[in-house]
Amino acid sequence: MLAEAARDNPDVRFVGINTQDRSEAAADLLARTGVTYPQLVDVDAVVLGYTRVPGLPVTLALDADGKVVDRVIGEISGAELATLLDSLAEQE
Repeated sequence: MLAEAARDNPDVRFVGINTQDRSEAAADLLARTGVTYPQLVDVDAVVLGYTRVPGLPVTLALDADGKVVDRVIGEISGAELATLLDSLAEQE
């Protein structure tokens, strides 16, 4: 779903953060799932620590200045993702 949304919304930058797999395993996962947006391997959760998320998975929406403007805790649904993308479009 996120890979498709990234392809359908070229004005939005998608970045994945993988906290479970080392680089090689993460690359294999991306190849299998068709994800083409950038990925960061963060097995020590350093980056996620800066975002102060209470758990995973989480979807964060950041504005052009890098400020978190919205978040969805847990697995995001298609409807939630559409709402999030609409919200970002309104902020432009």
